[in-house]
Amino acid sequence: MELNRDTINKIRGLILFTVITVIVGINYIKVLGLLAAAVNMAAPFILGAAIAFVLNVPMRRIESSLSHVLKKGSRLLRPVSMALSILLVAGVLFLVMFVVAPQLVRTLLGLQSSIPVFFGEVRQWLEQLFAENPQILTNMEQIQRMLAGAFTKFPSVDGLIFHSDQGWQYQHVYFRQALKDHKIIQSMSRKGNCYDNCIMETFFGRMKNEMFYGHEKEYSSFETFAKAVDGYINYYNNERIQEKTKWMPPTKFREASMCT
Repeated sequence: MELNRDTINKIRGLILFTVITVIVGINYIKVLGLLAAAVNMAAPFILGAAIAFVLNVPMRRIESSLSHVLKKGSRLLRPVSMALSILLVAGVLFLVMFVVAPQLVRTLLGLQSSIPVFFGEVRQWLEQLFAENPQILTNMEQIQRMLAGAFTKFPSVDGLIFHSDQGWQYQHVYFRQALKDHKIIQSMSRKGNCYDNCIMETFFGRMKNEMFYGHEKEYSSFETFAKAVDGYINYYNNERIQEKTKWMPPTKFREASMCT
């Protein structure tokens, strides 16, 4: 499966969601304990709100309905509506305690037995995903090697501005912390704004069209491919003519521009 940047971002989001779900699932007893403590703290307020709702909203509606039967202002209106409200509350409590609560308990017990099976399947799926797509991990290892090599070659880079697009690797915690540790200022394009790196994107597009696509089988090793890239860069700078550079290679056009 070919992974582009959007696919990798979606996979990262899915992995993050899965990891959080797995952590919560493994510690679901503690999570349920925290929820129970929160419910116990909020119970008096919930009970008070429930009593206020039950004794006011339904009772007013009952009084309004009874006013057509009993005379308005009758002494029996309020006691009868109160009694009917209490009966209504008792019926609701009966349904909750003897119908809803037992079914909820059975559901939770079923979930308790199925949670380990579910997270076992999730673990197998993640292992299979990383086994079939090792580039998810190797991409980050490649970035770590690149940064280590750059900082070894250029140990003093205080105040350097590193500008890039919003690629996942540039947003990664490791990458941002590495730049911060070496006092590098990180800069990113706005989302969907390609104007500041369109020149390099254009170059990469031309390079792939002219020396890579259709020639993939010619590069039997990384060394062969790296040599071909170096050769194309030399060709692009010193031999390839373009209309926008007045039919001169970029290096000659730059020399001519400096002379004028």
